[in-house]
Amino acid sequence: SSGTVPTQQVEDFRLAAYESDLRRLIGTYREAGVTPVLVIHRNRFTEMESPEAKMWLRAWERFYPQYTGDAIVKFDSVAALRVAAVGADSAVTVVDPLSGLRSIGSAAFSDYSHLSSAGAAVVGGLAARALGSTLCGKVNH
Repeated sequence: SSGTVPTQQVEDFRLAAYESDLRRLIGTYREAGVTPVLVIHRNRFTEMESPEAKMWLRAWERFYPQYTGDAIVKFDSVAALRVAAVGADSAVTVVDPLSGLRSIGSAAFSDYSHLSSAGAAVVGGLAARALGSTLCGKVNH
C-alpha cells in the first residue's frame, strides 16, 4: 500500500482529457470517411448501499486504488453526460443503453461494469437499431 488516501472527487482535468480524446477520435474517424456512433458506458450501480453493491464497488476500487467507489461511479455518470453532449454538438448518433439495461436489472452485468451476455444483447440490439437508422437515414421504432 502506498499510504495514499483515495480521492472522492471527480477530477475536472480527467473529464476534460476524456472529452478532448473523444472529440479527437470523432474527427479522426470522420477524416477517414467513417460515420461514428457513440455508445454510452453504463455500470451496474443503481444504488450503492446493499451488500452486493458494496462488494462490487470494492472490486472496482481494486483497479483504481487512487479513487473511492463513489468517485469511480460518479466519474462514469459525469462522463456519460459528456458523451451525450459531445454527440449532440458533433452531430453524432449516441446510444444510451441505460433504460434497456435497467429493464433486466443486475442480470445485465457480469461484474461492476462489464456486460453479461444478456446485457451485451440489449446494448447490441440498441446499437444495431441506431446504426440502421444512421446508415439508412430512417428512424426505426
